[in-house]
Amino acid sequence: MRRSVSLLAVLCVVLALGPAGSSTAAPEPNWSKLSPSMAELVTRGGYGEFPIDLVVRNYQPGTVFYLAKVSGSIDPALLQALSGAGAKVRFRFPEIGYVALVSPVDAVAAVSLLPRVQRLEIDRVHDVQSITTQVAQFGDQTKRGTSDIGAPALWAAGITGSRVTVGVTDSGIDSTHPDIGYKLRGFVDCTAVVPSVITSVEDVGTCTPTPGYDDNGHGTHVSGIAAGGARGGLPTQAGLYPGVAPAASLVGAKVCLAAGSCLNSSVMAGLRYLATETGEGGLGADVVNVSLGSGRFYFAPLFGAEQVTNNDPEAQLVNELATRYNVVFTISAGNSGPVLQSLGSPSVASQ
Repeated sequence: MRRSVSLLAVLCVVLALGPAGSSTAAPEPNWSKLSPSMAELVTRGGYGEFPIDLVVRNYQPGTVFYLAKVSGSIDPALLQALSGAGAKVRFRFPEIGYVALVSPVDAVAAVSLLPRVQRLEIDRVHDVQSITTQVAQFGDQTKRGTSDIGAPALWAAGITGSRVTVGVTDSGIDSTHPDIGYKLRGFVDCTAVVPSVITSVEDVGTCTPTPGYDDNGHGTHVSGIAAGGARGGLPTQAGLYPGVAPAASLVGAKVCLAAGSCLNSSVMAGLRYLATETGEGGLGADVVNVSLGSGRFYFAPLFGAEQVTNNDPEAQLVNELATRYNVVFTISAGNSGPVLQSLGSPSVASQ
């Protein structure tokens, strides 16, 4: 009898502990906090065949990028809670109560269970808005472009962009270009931000000041259209192809990699850095150009389509920055359409 009791006790202990080598089951995400695309990303276990390595520099397999809407201020307690859940903060956007996160896909569940996390949205991909055409020969460009919009008449009236700073959020700006390099007075790289060790809230999410560069060319092209000084590389080129505001100065934020694609959070960080006043650590642009966009169907083959709206994080940020710093944003509507929902984000921002 004593032997039977002993065996029964051992059996109860084994059953309580579970099978040998087993571990605690991973927590289930709070699915109600995940946007449809974010839920699909988690369900699929990551990006699959999507070429995320063309969007993120030095991408680490198994990690995912997303935005978290949080309650209260972005304080050390929140940062510590996110870190404890397995996420690293790439950027913070206190103006709208969002943080940009990167974590292993398995950590999303723990992040979603944090009380102060209200919603998780996928860090969508933007793309430079460009098209490729083939022509037999180039026409006289001096009779197009700026002439089409009446710029020469404004120049004759003395309106040349003097004392105006134009910010360009794009693939970069080539600081060696003779038409624009001499007027570039500030540049940051928002593509290679490494999450910092949490020493204070201000340490989190800072783009890196660097000499202007552009490994794609699109941002330099856009900068020339906006504010090219028409100096030219040769004496014979001087004065031929001025930008719309040839006397304006330039500041830039590199947010896209060489392939021309970029994370939404990097774009948002660039917008924030350009629009913020110099006295608050920004570059103080008066006008910010965004020739980027992501439409409703950009992620559709992998994550399912979602409508872009004025309530998207990037649109919220544009609206807040425009109001707070009196900045004019010029944002491309995209190269799609004309069909319903063909406008790209963040051009849907009300401001």
